[in-house]
Amino acid sequence: MRIQDSFLALMPIKEARAEDLYKEITNFFSLKKIPYHRNLIGFASDGANVMVGKHNSVVSRFKMPL
Repeated sequence: MRIQDSFLALMPIKEARAEDLYKEITNFFSLKKIPYHRNLIGFASDGANVMVGKHNSVVSRFKMPL
């Protein structure tokens, strides 16, 4: 198995709320036909609460069951 790490995109964002960021990221994955629910094993960010907070963040939304 070959693991690849790459920069995928830089997208304009209108709102910086976790819900909006999560929607933009998942919409991008869907558009590119990337099965992120099976293949996403890591997440890098600047460490802001909106990105990695415990209760309402982008990471907490990725951890939610489908």
